Amino acid sequence: QLDVTVTNLTPSSVTNAQLKLRGENPFITLSDTLETAGTIEPGQAVTFSQAFSFDVSPDVPDAYLMPFTIILDGDRQSWSRDITLQAFSPVMETSRIIVDDHGNRLLDPGETSDIKVLLRNKGGALATGLTADLFTSDPYLTVNDAFSSLDSLKAGGSDTLYFNVSVSGSAPMGYAAPAAAFIQADKGYESTVSMVLMIGLITEDFETGDFSGFDWTFSGNAPWTIDFTTAWEGNYSARSGSIGDSKYTAMILDYVSAHDDSISFYRKVSSETD
Repeated sequence: QLDVTVTNLTPSSVTNAQLKLRGENPFITLSDTLETAGTIEPGQAVTFSQAFSFDVSPDVPDAYLMPFTIILDGDRQSWSRDITLQAFSPVMETSRIIVDDHGNRLLDPGETSDIKVLLRNKGGALATGLTADLFTSDPYLTVNDAFSSLDSLKAGGSDTLYFNVSVSGSAPMGYAAPAAAFIQADKGYESTVSMVLMIGLITEDFETGDFSGFDWTFSGNAPWTIDFTTAWEGNYSARSGSIGDSKYTAMILDYVSAHDDSISFYRKVSSETD
């Protein structure tokens, strides 16, 4: 609903005045576009409470601009003014997924675990009465507890959704299982947020006794070798060649990740005193 104040700045009365609202927009349905104003005397300001009303679609994009024209018609005069209103909508995204398996915090083949999905509202409007249904068509992933809910999620805010899943014992290590959550909220809001659940951890431990586990390439002034005397765990590690000043040696692996993730490694450094 829209309140409007009209001031007659002319020296004459405006008689049989009518206020009209005009605007065409795919996300707006006008329901009340006419207000009878009667006579407006010179210098008089008249406020029309709830002069116009319209419905905004739940599909309206966030921060969407909606142009309207307000027209004042009298017996002998007509005025118009363009106005622009802005609509805001919730916009949901997943910002983090936590595996709550009371272990290594990874989804491993054959494991059943709770997962916590941090849901963020990056839109400009409050969402209330949220429900989320997790689903997947992946053959290695089964959703056991698919429903979670939140009372509200303010603009820019985050909160946690809780689900439970099982991983097939035949799932490959390092496998990226796609899933999605269907989000609904009050006032007809609906959206689907996608996510990837990683199964297992991709590791290189050099326990093959060589560099055949991955497609390693090498460059620099000295070769890398497999070391069987020093290891973080197991029996083997990779050792760089011995290099002098202004020299380098590199071991390189090109790998395409299915989604944002992290890489870590254990290292031991032996170098001369500076």
